[in-house]
Amino acid sequence: MVAKARYRRGQAVIILTLAIPALIAAVAFGTDIAVLYMNWTQLQKSTDSAVMAGAIYLPSEPGVAISTARRYARICGIRNDEIVATRVGADGATISMTVARKVSLVTRFLGVGQGKVAANSTAMVRTGLSGNDLKARGLSASRAGAQKVQSICAETKELKFA
Repeated sequence: MVAKARYRRGQAVIILTLAIPALIAAVAFGTDIAVLYMNWTQLQKSTDSAVMAGAIYLPSEPGVAISTARRYARICGIRNDEIVATRVGADGATISMTVARKVSLVTRFLGVGQGKVAANSTAMVRTGLSGNDLKARGLSASRAGAQKVQSICAETKELKFA
């Protein structure tokens, strides 16, 4: 009877030795997914805000629209090297921005190291009955909507992890 009890205790040590690293790896992967999602959310909100700010100047001033969008992106926490492209469409009524960020991951001890997160947003100006209206991914604003864009940027800045 005593021999059986010792045998079972030995099994528990072996099982725990195998299970604990697996649990630590699962927590690390979960943390990486959360960090990637948080960064994607921040990039998407910032990009939406930036193109909304730039679209205010379309279709009459496409150069100003691009520079405004890039400036608002920087205000919202996107670095210059993270902005991949900012373009005004051929029709002069759309502006789009693509951004990408490299994110350090917890699982670098497994050789993963960095992940890449990208976001793309497009705003379109359409002439309606009441003048120019802006639409971008469910957000709407008029020419006076710059204050709303600034408040979105302020919310986005609060999401950053140090």
